[in-house]
Order: sequence, then structure tokens, then C-alpha cells
Amino acid sequence: MSVTLQDVLAEKTCTKCGARKPLSAFQRRSNRPGRSSRCKSCLSESMREWEKRNPRRYIGARRDQVRAAGHRFKQKRKEKVERGLCAYCSQQRERLDIKLCDTCHSASLAAGIRNRQRLKLQMIAAYGGCCACCGEAEPDFLTLDHVNDDGAVERRDSSGRSVLIMARLRREGWPKGQYQILCFNCNCARAAFGTCPHQRKANHDAA
Repeated sequence: MSVTLQDVLAEKTCTKCGARKPLSAFQRRSNRPGRSSRCKSCLSESMREWEKRNPRRYIGARRDQVRAAGHRFKQKRKEKVERGLCAYCSQQRERLDIKLCDTCHSASLAAGIRNRQRLKLQMIAAYGGCCACCGEAEPDFLTLDHVNDDGAVERRDSSGRSVLIMARLRREGWPKGQYQILCFNCNCARAAFGTCPHQRKANHDAA
């Protein structure tokens, strides 16, 4: 709701700090006409104090608010899609087999590619920055290797989407010991022959 001239000119005394402030500095009541008896600054301070005293109740309340907001957001998007509108910009969709207009669809795909590239670079940096076998450092050549050969199981649990695996590893703080970075050549050779030719050559030279 916009601020009127009357709100700007009128004043009210905060019952907490005792300061005389413009009416616009007081929150409108949601359950009845009028405004709060405390100014917005005092309300915010009181809320922060309550959050510190009741951390569990605050987290639970915030969780409920986030869930309710998410439900409302999904419902609005569903209604727009049912009317043939883009779920993002609300413009008429050119294609009805997708939920976005062509412009938003292209922008969404481009954003997804940028996010995956950023996530991959973070993963490479977290696991040494280069191939653990041959030292290759070109990001386009590098991939994630499962040290315990359980990659197939993890890919199946992640619906074959490597971005979900990388996102989980980032949430867990890039756990060490179970993963390493290999280039595609070393990774494929290890999967096909058990060891990479670089390792076999190094073992032969050492012997």
C-alpha cells in the first residue's frame, strides 16, 4: 500500500522508544485498522531479541512461512501455465509443450549452463585443480572420478545428472578421500583397464 500525504504529515509516539515519528514509520496492522503502537525500528529490534531467546520456535515459524510462500508461488505459476502464459514473465507462450515463452526458455537454458560451469570449476578447485594422474588442467577435459568405483550407484541415485552430484558435494563441503579429478582419458582408461597407462608406465619404470 502506498504512503499518502496524510501519512507523511501525521505523527505518532512509539510506546517503546518514546520518540515522536511520522505515521509512515509505523507498520500497518493486518488484523484491524490503524497502525502498530511501536515503530518499525523497535518492532525489528524486538523480533531479533525474540529470535535469540527462542531459536527453535523461530526456525519452525520461518520454515512454515517458507513452505507457505513456496506453495503460493507454485500455485500462481500453475495458474499462469494453465492460461497459456509464461510461468516467468506472464507473457503469452509461443509453444504450449513447455511452460516458458521462447525468450525465458532460452534465458533459463543459458543460466543453467553458466551455473553448471561455475559449479564444475568450484569442484575442480576443491579437488586439486588438475588431473590427479597426468596433471591435465584444462577444465573442459576434466571430470569427477569415484575412487571406490561406486560412481554408477551414485549416478543412478541422482537420476544420471552429474550436476546433482556436484551440488551435493558442495553442500557437504567437498568431502575428501572418496573423489578425485581425472581427465577423460585417464578416467576412461581406469574404467576400462583398472589402471591408467600413466600409472602402469610409472610402476614399470619404478621396477
